[in-house]
This record gives sequence, structure tokens and C-alpha cells, in this order.
Amino acid sequence: YANLLRKLLLPQDVVVAISCSGNSANVVKAIRTAKDIHIPSIKTVAMVGADLECDLLKERLDAWVSVPFKDIRVQEDVHLCICHAIAGALANATPKTDRLL
Repeated sequence: YANLLRKLLLPQDVVVAISCSGNSANVVKAIRTAKDIHIPSIKTVAMVGADLECDLLKERLDAWVSVPFKDIRVQEDVHLCICHAIAGALANATPKTDRLL
């Protein structure tokens, strides 16, 4: 993911990372890359499965959503619901809308 971000990231983008463990190496590297690009307007958000204890990821995030269930199937389902809510908000947004939700 890091290489894609280096090539495609724009100042108005938000990077959303999804990791049930909060320790996925490729996800942590992507968040680090997004922040290392040094575009202050880029925001980073992560959805993780449990309370965020992983300092590797947490130190670089602007916000995170914790899904504190031990069952990974529940974590993934909640992550998917959040993704659907975001997609719905984006689909229903108009160019003049300042906020999606």
C-alpha cells in the first residue's frame, strides 16, 4: 500500500486503514508513508479490532475506531458496517456539502 500512496495521494485525501490486530506490517507502513509525505491536510484514520495498544500505528493517526470484541468475525463485520456507512455518505454527498455525516 505504501508505494500506491506515494504515487496517488492528494492533499484532500483521507487514508483509512483497517487492521483487526493493529499490527499489520503493510498497514502500519502505509500509515507511516502517508504521514511521511508531509502534506498537513492528509488525515489518517484506522479501524482496529481491540483497544489500540500498538504504538507503531497509534502514534501516526489523527483518529481511530476501536471495535473491542475478541471475536475477529465480529471485528470484521463492524469494520464492514463502517465502510458501508462511509460509502453511503459519499454516494449521497453533493459537491456543495461541507460534511458527509
